[in-house]
Amino acid sequence: MRRSGLVSFGAALGVVALVAATGIARADGRADRKPETDVELAPYTANNFGGVGLIDNRTARMNPQGTFEVGGLANGRLYRLYVNATIFPWLEGTFRYTDYREEFRSDTQYLDRGFDLKLRLQQETPYLPEIAIGLQDLGGTGIYAGEYVVLNKRWGDLDFSLGVGWGYLGNRDRFGPLWGPSERSAGPSELFEVGRFEAQNWFRGPVSLFGGVEWFTPVKGLSLKLEYSGADPSQQAFLNRIERRTPINVGLSYKPTDWLNFSLNLENGTDVFARMALSLNLLEARRTLLLDDPKPALVRRPSDVSGGPVGRTVDDILNPRLAAASTVSDPLLAALKREHLPLERIEITGGEVRVYVATILTGDQASLVAARVASRLPAGSPPVSIISASPGYTPDFVPPVPAPAPRVSPLGEALVAALKTERLSVQSVEIDGRFVTIAVEDLPPAAVEPTAERLRAALAAQVDGLVLSNGRQRIVAGQRPPNEPFVPEQSPAQILFADRFPTDPVAQGREAEAVFAAMEADGMSASAYRRDGGRATVWMAGSRYRLQTKTVGRVVRALSGVVPRQVEQITVVLTQRNMPTAQISVLRSDFEDAESARGSAEEIWVHAQVQTPDQDARDRTGATENAGLYPRFAWSLRPDLRPLIGSREGLVLTDLVAEASASVELLPGLVARGTVNKYLVGNLDEAQIDTASGLPRVRTDLGRYLREGRDNIENLQVDYLFSPAQDVFARLSAGYFEPMFAGVGGEVLYRPFNERYAIGMNLYFAKQREFDQLFGLRNYETVTGHVGGYYQSDFYGLRFEVQAGRYLAGDWGATFDISRVFQSGVRLGAFATVTTASARDFGEGSFDKGFYVSVPLEWFLQSSTAQTSTYLFRPVTRDGGAMLGVGPRLYDLTGEDRPTTFDRDYGRILD
Repeated sequence: MRRSGLVSFGAALGVVALVAATGIARADGRADRKPETDVELAPYTANNFGGVGLIDNRTARMNPQGTFEVGGLANGRLYRLYVNATIFPWLEGTFRYTDYREEFRSDTQYLDRGFDLKLRLQQETPYLPEIAIGLQDLGGTGIYAGEYVVLNKRWGDLDFSLGVGWGYLGNRDRFGPLWGPSERSAGPSELFEVGRFEAQNWFRGPVSLFGGVEWFTPVKGLSLKLEYSGADPSQQAFLNRIERRTPINVGLSYKPTDWLNFSLNLENGTDVFARMALSLNLLEARRTLLLDDPKPALVRRPSDVSGGPVGRTVDDILNPRLAAASTVSDPLLAALKREHLPLERIEITGGEVRVYVATILTGDQASLVAARVASRLPAGSPPVSIISASPGYTPDFVPPVPAPAPRVSPLGEALVAALKTERLSVQSVEIDGRFVTIAVEDLPPAAVEPTAERLRAALAAQVDGLVLSNGRQRIVAGQRPPNEPFVPEQSPAQILFADRFPTDPVAQGREAEAVFAAMEADGMSASAYRRDGGRATVWMAGSRYRLQTKTVGRVVRALSGVVPRQVEQITVVLTQRNMPTAQISVLRSDFEDAESARGSAEEIWVHAQVQTPDQDARDRTGATENAGLYPRFAWSLRPDLRPLIGSREGLVLTDLVAEASASVELLPGLVARGTVNKYLVGNLDEAQIDTASGLPRVRTDLGRYLREGRDNIENLQVDYLFSPAQDVFARLSAGYFEPMFAGVGGEVLYRPFNERYAIGMNLYFAKQREFDQLFGLRNYETVTGHVGGYYQSDFYGLRFEVQAGRYLAGDWGATFDISRVFQSGVRLGAFATVTTASARDFGEGSFDKGFYVSVPLEWFLQSSTAQTSTYLFRPVTRDGGAMLGVGPRLYDLTGEDRPTTFDRDYGRILD
């Protein structure tokens, strides 16, 4: 160990030891501040390798979970780009590209790709330091490969770190080894050795100590860094031209905002590095200002309907004067309002209270509701039964003894016949002796009076007077009803006459057209609509909203102004390319309560029903189809930046192209789509990438595709998507799938709605395209296919995926993928593929691996859209483990339409 370095480090170590001892001894004052508070105050920033640290050194600190940072570093001889993410509260990952020049601004360069992981073992407490362990340059070239253990302890505005490093991080002082010798070299001797995980060398060989301190100054966001580095780049291959005058590095970091950071560092006593980074937190549900996204007003129903959360109140179900004769009705209604149930009708007989609801309840659910309602009734009240009114549903709690048929008076029979003759959409009927009051909807003002006279004439033998109302007009035919109370001679079950009339097809057609128009006005489209009494069902065909819960909320708002007031339950059948994936039923009154600050999204979701589409939803029986929906066209024209990072011809090469995309859905599920690109400016043609390969060249001809196909047809294909059975989805595809391959084939997926797993398979015949990416095909052809398994865990929402089968180059193997989607909609994932191709045949990188980031496009477009953009970072493009790109897989299309996703996003239902 060099004496000057030893003296400097000894002094630093003494300070750290003193601080640690002081921290343990003190039981009051600033040392007792909670680490969580310190973390909030400390703007922890990256080191020169992209991970949280000082300058060269890593520290044990972690930024808050979900932090995502993109940055760059430069000094004229070394250029670096990196991506860093705090994936979990205790795990940090970094991926970077480095362009190193032998001399300042030289054309001779070395390119390095590296991946790092840091795991926190212990969070700081008043008595214990924060401890982390890490791997650097994991699976990369090995130039910067090393491992470390580091601890941090904070005292006021000073944050001290001390650690021990192996490999590159321990090649300066080189004492030890602590746990056996290492066989690692200063760099790979063969290209096919690049990318291997040499776990046998981890934490082995000579070590060096490193440490430092960061001072968070009184200036907000400004910190000063001082460190002793255990790494000596002059000891490594490709880096030995770097002069190392001192192991002491100094720097400053300035973070003026939460998303921007600058730093300036002096390293080795010779090199000055400047760094800039942009960051955000993926856990924060980003709610950008969407310029086309005003929230439509919710049209509330009159107070006599929406005053309570029950579907139709006592005024719609029970004649108020009849209810006055019963000691049960008032407490019954009060109890039912607390249950938030959409009602069909209520029957009160001498020995039983029957409540018919417009929703599906299991036997246990209905029994529980009935018990709660009965507990709120006066002593001696008749027993309560809750009965589902859904077609074909027989609850298991209904007594086997058939219920007596409702007694209907001659006036009731005559009134039913007269109303059917007029083909009216009835809201409510009240009978008061020989007087009748009828409320209807969709009746033009000019038709109210003649209709009332015709009804009065048809009922002349049974009534003396009739009142007809369309909500805006109130016409009296015959005598005016008296004001004195009416008490019937008997107290049988009272029938809501509106329930006895099926929705008129003509009226439903007019209502459906209004629904379709209202949804189109808010950027949504429906393929069908149906109303059954108090329940309205909408089949979705498309939505511009990324979150399905937000789509449901917008559907309710769209329908609120056009559907009848007795509609209480609104069911939205969600579809993906004509494949029904889920159905969500919500209560209209819950939205009205939330709009008037008497409810919340939580209450809406508690009462919502989420289920797999039943056979009725799949068949659309009795629904009005949207005849004007097909053919459905969509197109876009936009500039697109096509970067290539890490090629030998430059750290970043890019083309700017004009991208034109179009699609037409000819029939439900039958879609033709294509994308063409027009080159504008760029330098991607400089990329060679035509490296040697021991496999058929299915990807390593990328350089020729970039050079010869600058104006190209990126894809042109036809897909037919359908659902042959419940929870089963399928697709048939043919055409030019991607820039390099055309083909024909299909995919099938089984995804049980209430389960976390899914199983799928695909099989394609593929033929290689010409380099100009127009219509020509080359001689190479192959059959490729995979069997896939998916599992969505509840551990931080991780999704695990494995695809096993035959790849484009004819090699057999499996691809393993793990990803996490954050509250903001961003998905981070990593993958690795292991096949029968040997490391020597595969070439540089040893095996296929990489990671990807999927970002909602509405972040950039400032307008609502369900589309996302995926950025793939692959260290090197090789032929082994290459999969055919056909477009979004069935799991990606349908996998988010599941209860766990809806439960995560329900808070956006009121947006």
